[in-house]
Amino acid sequence: MTETVTYSTLFLTLLLMVGLFFFLRAATKDRTETLVLPVSGSAESSLETLTTYLQGRAYQVHRVDADQATLTLQG
Repeated sequence: MTETVTYSTLFLTLLLMVGLFFFLRAATKDRTETLVLPVSGSAESSLETLTTYLQGRAYQVHRVDADQATLTLQG
């Protein structure tokens, strides 16, 4: 009886260790996306299209700097 409990506990511990390894590997994976969009038309229409796209992906306008012509999105 004791051997059965020991082997099953060892087996479950090994399964948990394997699961923990794959969980940590996936949790530290770099999720940075690079997107290249072709620009056609004026800069204002391209900026509006890009802003609409990013807001659809849960980004929000964080800061607009008219002096440096920059738009900062946070998400």
